[in-house]
Amino acid sequence: MSVGSPRDLAAGLDEVGYLADDGVATAAFLALRMRRPLFCEGEPGTGKTSLATSLAQALGVPLIRLQCHEGLDATQALYDWDFPRQLLHLRALEAASGGELDADVAEQSLYTERFLIARPLLKALREAPCVLLVDEIDRADDEFEAFLLEVLGENAVTVPEFGEVRAEVAPLPTGIETWASFYLSITKNPNRAQFSWNPTTSKVDLNWQTAWKQPGIDMAKSIFDKINAKEGTIYRSDLFGAGKIWGDHLTYHPLGGAILNKATDNYGRLQGYTGLYVVDGSLIPGNTSVNPFVTITALAERNVEKVLATDF
Repeated sequence: MSVGSPRDLAAGLDEVGYLADDGVATAAFLALRMRRPLFCEGEPGTGKTSLATSLAQALGVPLIRLQCHEGLDATQALYDWDFPRQLLHLRALEAASGGELDADVAEQSLYTERFLIARPLLKALREAPCVLLVDEIDRADDEFEAFLLEVLGENAVTVPEFGEVRAEVAPLPTGIETWASFYLSITKNPNRAQFSWNPTTSKVDLNWQTAWKQPGIDMAKSIFDKINAKEGTIYRSDLFGAGKIWGDHLTYHPLGGAILNKATDNYGRLQGYTGLYVVDGSLIPGNTSVNPFVTITALAERNVEKVLATDF
């Protein structure tokens, strides 16, 4: 299939039953033309794998799939040696030589292409042009992601016993499922919100100005800037500029009011009020060092378990 434009690619995909809009067709066309990975993100069933399959069909090239999982390493994704066949070959050489086997010759004959098992990455390099589907890369470790990007960037890999394997035409990596990285920075904002009783509405009002969150954001940026300077890394995405990809909205967890072991006993029983218990964030004095939701839940489960065992 000749692909001269995104429209040509869309037409080819349509012929194999995949309806691509302008955005998908353009992204896939640019990935083909520039020989760069095509990253696809989305919920299960949104057509990521179907896009890779349809691209392979439309282009008339093989589809090779690499399924990522936790603990996946380079050896599992790249190559292996057929040890049973190597052992049989070695025994056959020993029998044929009458016990006078040359060790160097035997070793050289063991590590040849006939005993090399190509895993998905090596297979993609050897069979290129092809479509390489790397599925659920978010489950892989950081070390493997770095190795994968290096292989895809150089279109080559070296097998120590065999030599370099290089693709004359770079494989098209596609269908790579990535999710947003998780950035966590715990800072202490000098501003404090205030709650006040509103007699008009009979509700509690929160006094918090949007501008007050800026010191916390600035401190978070300072932390990440120091990490980048130390490691020689850069931001993969804009986190703090005008085009930042994350939301700096805040979630409030009111804490305190019925402090554990003060207003209550050590298990949330309210002093002076039999049968009345406190199990929420009111038990926690001030703040916690992490998202208090986990602490609140753990404390509530601890107290409930004790109360059920002794009070009922």
